[in-house]
Amino acid sequence: HLNSLKSNYYLPYRSLEINYYILYNSNINTAGGDGSMAKKIVTFSIDDGTLDDFKVVEIMNRYGIKGTFNINSGRMGTGGIFRQHDTDIKHYRVKEEDYASLYSGHEIACHTVNHKNLTLLDEQEIIHQVEDDRKTLCRVSRQDVIGLAYPEGGTNFDDRVVDIIKRHTG
Repeated sequence: HLNSLKSNYYLPYRSLEINYYILYNSNINTAGGDGSMAKKIVTFSIDDGTLDDFKVVEIMNRYGIKGTFNINSGRMGTGGIFRQHDTDIKHYRVKEEDYASLYSGHEIACHTVNHKNLTLLDEQEIIHQVEDDRKTLCRVSRQDVIGLAYPEGGTNFDDRVVDIIKRHTG
């Protein structure tokens, strides 16, 4: 199915590239494989840095597709159980030493240190959750990390959180 994306003129870009285009009105290459214009641009965003990422990255690399991986630095190399639809699901996280090689060519974005609900935290803890996550991810991935995916999506931020992040993080 991934091959059909390109053959139908969907162009995969990392979130960073799309955001750069939107923010700076740069020229993003939207030419299709045969020189025609692309119909749509698609991004792939994968959360939490689980061991499944090894297979996901292998498949994406095989088809020349780039992704954005949203990582919780405080959970690197750990395991656990989460509950989804009344089912316990075991998961294990990628180890710190594997980040640079595994995610090479892909974007890494902050996802907070410990996946906490930022709206429930004080200012200093919000800064810690975002900025320390960014610094750690920069170090272990050997790439600039500038993106942020809020844990739990739209339920985990508000105007106060956004303002704190804008004023106090890199």
